[in-house]
Order: sequence, then structure tokens, then C-alpha cells
Amino acid sequence: QAKAQQARLRQLQSGCSQRLMDYLLLEHVAGTLQSTFMCWREHALAESRVAQASRRLASSEEKHCLALERSLVLWAQGESRVSLQMAFSLWLAEVGRTRELKAQQ
Repeated sequence: QAKAQQARLRQLQSGCSQRLMDYLLLEHVAGTLQSTFMCWREHALAESRVAQASRRLASSEEKHCLALERSLVLWAQGESRVSLQMAFSLWLAEVGRTRELKAQQ
């Protein structure tokens, strides 16, 4: 009878041990899954922020490029006006010299 009781206790212990191992394994898997999903969520949020910052940067660069192009166009138009004014003043001065030379002859 003592051997039968020992066998029954071993059976109970092995069953309890098995249930305990199953429980610990299940808790470990649940914790791992939770950690994995939390890391994935943080990564997805970080990627979203990086993409949004890239779009903002591209938009900002595009605005600055357009402003620079406008400035260059205005500068070039101003330069052409100055060049045209200079050409007309030189032409007017030359016409004046030509008239003076004709008047002296």
C-alpha cells in the first residue's frame, strides 16, 4: 500500500509539474507576443514619423527652390533692365558725340 501511495504521489507531482510547466510556458509566450507587438507598434510609429518628416522636408526644400528661382528670375530681369539702360545711355552718348563731331566739321 505504501508503494501504491508513493506511485500516486509521483503521478500527482508529475501532473502538477506538467501543469506548472504548461502555465509558465504559456505566460512566457504571452509575454513574448506582447513585447513583440509593442516593439512593432513603436517601430511603425517611428517609421510614420520619419516618412512625415521626409515629406515636410521635401515640401520645404521645394518651397525654398521656388523662392530661389523667383529671386533669380527677378534678378535676371533687373539685370536685363540695367543692361538695356546702359546700352541706351551708351548709344545716346555716342549719338551726342557724333552730332558734336558733325557740328565741328
